[in-house]
Amino acid sequence: MKKIIFSLLCLSCLLGCKKSNDFFPHEICITGKMLSVGDSLGIPFTINIANGYFIFRDFYDNTCLTMLKSDMSFCYHFGERGEGPNEVIDLGPVLVNGSSFSVYDGGKMSLLTYSTDSLLQHIDRPLVSFKTELEGSIISLINISDSVYIATGSFPCDKRFSILNSKGEMINAWGEYEIKEQEKDIPFYIKGVAYLSDMERKPGSNRFAVATRYGGVLEIYDFNPQNMSITKVADGAKFFTPRLPTIDIQGSLNFAPDKDTRWGYLYLSSDSQYIYGLYSGMYQREGEPFISGNTVHVFSWDGLPICQLILDKRVRDIAVQGNKLYGLYEDTEIGYEIIEYVLPDNLR
Repeated sequence: MKKIIFSLLCLSCLLGCKKSNDFFPHEICITGKMLSVGDSLGIPFTINIANGYFIFRDFYDNTCLTMLKSDMSFCYHFGERGEGPNEVIDLGPVLVNGSSFSVYDGGKMSLLTYSTDSLLQHIDRPLVSFKTELEGSIISLINISDSVYIATGSFPCDKRFSILNSKGEMINAWGEYEIKEQEKDIPFYIKGVAYLSDMERKPGSNRFAVATRYGGVLEIYDFNPQNMSITKVADGAKFFTPRLPTIDIQGSLNFAPDKDTRWGYLYLSSDSQYIYGLYSGMYQREGEPFISGNTVHVFSWDGLPICQLILDKRVRDIAVQGNKLYGLYEDTEIGYEIIEYVLPDNLR
């Protein structure tokens, strides 16, 4: 009898795990090459590629950003902390646009644009693209055009998206949170953090993807410039939705992830054909590497699941360029490194 019960429990467990693994038509295991960039990275947590250069947000000494050349040789630490004209306080999402890139500074509520050509000459003087007075906080940001930006974050309007003009002014808000009836009165800032999202825009189009950090949800949207609205194109994935655990601190509710909080999509990358979502799927429990993942979900820009890539290492963030996928890897002995993966031919 015990054997029968044990077998049923095992079967139940296996059936319960049939989520992302069964969702994709096929699974491809790929092995990477350590690029051995040494200690020049500092303590990074994101990776982006702009004009062939690698940009990292980090906590190295007194600077927040690092740029490496395409051969991974050290180039420049910049973005000095402070409240001065060319200094930064709290850097958030990075937007890449040709030979320049922008970083949103939540402390200054400003979008700072850097030229890679200037940085090569160690000239750290970003252009302030806009300074916003938007209420709430921006978590992720993309530029649809030179004059339109879309932000996710915690907004008093209780909407998931804010549409901003070139001055950083909100011209529209859109999107409801898919929450339970009993959670509707939870403060907007808790919903915004629970639905903390990363976004990627399809190059040369008004289409973009959104994926949730505390939920296994990836969605595709189109922006309509005629009436400044957003329309959902597809649910690429919906493995589990965010929970809203809270804690009362001195009479104020705060978002409080717990052992039942499950991490979904850590970061996104994309090209003109596909969306690449680095997926964790792990619960936030002591000793578990829930802030990293070795699974990359690949979707078409119509939301169709293409395949699931299994990396040989768990990485913190990914960036795709050409037929290469780069992973930000943390090792307890060697520190932070970059792993280069060659994408399968059938993806190109």
